[in-house]
Amino acid sequence: MFVVPDWIDAEIWADFEKSRRLMRKPLTDTARKRIIKKLEDARSYCDPNECLGETVEKSWLSVFPKKPLEVVKPKEEAEILPGPWAKRL
Repeated sequence: MFVVPDWIDAEIWADFEKSRRLMRKPLTDTARKRIIKKLEDARSYCDPNECLGETVEKSWLSVFPKKPLEVVKPKEEAEILPGPWAKRL
């Protein structure tokens, strides 16, 4: 029997299960395990309850944890090469 982990709000999980049933796509035990695994893997950078709430709100079939934003470092100034349209001196 499936038991919702204590780090997931039972009410939010129930809403997720209900939304899947209303879409006529009820969760199988395998799907439950895989979704829990996705949420568990993403716990370090994403709130699982927020992720489930967004899934219900947007009527998604699965969860899509938001990936952490990467800090993009500016590249060193690239050498600007003239294109074929440039006039040669």
